[in-house]
Amino acid sequence: MKSLFRGLGILLLATCMGACSGDGEAPLPAGSLAALVEELGLPIQQDSLIACAASGQHGFLRESSGEPVSVIYLPVPGSGETWYFETNGPVSDKTNFRQYQQRNMEDKPLLNGFLRKFAHPGNATETIGIVATVNNGKLLLSNPINIKMAEQPTGFNTRDMSVDLTEPLMPDFTWPESTQGEDAIYFHVVSDAGNNLISGTYSYDRNFRFYDLSNVVLNIHDTDPAPQLLPNEAYTFSVLAVSLDNWVNAYWVRDFRTD
Repeated sequence: MKSLFRGLGILLLATCMGACSGDGEAPLPAGSLAALVEELGLPIQQDSLIACAASGQHGFLRESSGEPVSVIYLPVPGSGETWYFETNGPVSDKTNFRQYQQRNMEDKPLLNGFLRKFAHPGNATETIGIVATVNNGKLLLSNPINIKMAEQPTGFNTRDMSVDLTEPLMPDFTWPESTQGEDAIYFHVVSDAGNNLISGTYSYDRNFRFYDLSNVVLNIHDTDPAPQLLPNEAYTFSVLAVSLDNWVNAYWVRDFRTD
């Protein structure tokens, strides 16, 4: 889910490249990301807004059913309004902000608001999306998200994951590579029966042991004290396999108990 990993080498948008109009250029398209950039006149920051997209309604997405695609993002504390912009189809230059038009979609909570999603109606062809918000005097942008519902629906599986509960309060999860074979990183979530987030972590490995952070490359719920599981409780473990273009290739979900 990336706007995020400087070490991952995911495409970064060039600041205002193709976005700002200059002498002799055509007027900026109304409602475009380029027009918003010019209107706000704020510095652009691409490494502080985490977002990706998935098709299907499973795991922590199932509380908001009925939309073919979820554009998921992590809210930044203190931010104002959040917008979603999208191209009309595939584009060769993802940094040209003129090509992105604002799309008005319902903004819904996930995991009781820890994450949020734009409820996307889906497209017949691939498009590119960007999530934007203003925070602390800067315009934060997600990296481009390829919306590939038609070409590459997100796979869903509840079985091809092993859970070792030898130590019930420190379960060990292992999952396979997605069938697409284009996984760049894995986002894993532990949530309780009330759909509250217990932990949210990323790894390059296809393994996570609660609450061992030795292979974690990003922790989006870094709390002190560290989160703990309670005995004799029901929990859910979800994994999203995210590609370099921020599309979720596959989704695994497994319910477990700490008996």
